[in-house]
Amino acid sequence: MTSFPQRNNGSTPMRVRAPKDFWAGLFFVLFGAFFAIYSLEYSIGNIHRLGPGMFPFIVSGILTGLGVLLIFKSLINDGDAVHRFALRSSGISLFAVVLFGALIKPAGLVISTFTLVVLSGIAQPQSRFLHILALGGGIAIFCALLFVGVIGLPIPIWPSW
Repeated sequence: MTSFPQRNNGSTPMRVRAPKDFWAGLFFVLFGAFFAIYSLEYSIGNIHRLGPGMFPFIVSGILTGLGVLLIFKSLINDGDAVHRFALRSSGISLFAVVLFGALIKPAGLVISTFTLVVLSGIAQPQSRFLHILALGGGIAIFCALLFVGVIGLPIPIWPSW
């Protein structure tokens, strides 16, 4: 059952009832606004001929709108509290993405994707290593087939050493 807050007459501040939704919404709004402003450096175009800035501007607007909705929802509905920030897991995941970007040209798509999935899996303490290895192999093969085989992107599949 949804409970609505009492009307605010100015004497009592609105209380955030779902902190996790509030902070997620705030980040959506900030990122959306940043990229919307940045997308204005490109030509937006018009309705008949869209420019290169139109798509990022529209996506930024959608992201900002979703953020506003989340913030509004956090004031009305009860929700989860924000738990302790997992610095170790976040650091490993960020390192995995950066390593993927550094490895893709010299090591190829299969090895860099496998490395990304395995490191990201290790960041999650509850995961099992054999499952991570199997998932990494499957995703690496799928990505090679999709991006190089089907779409035809000019990405090396294997190392060029």
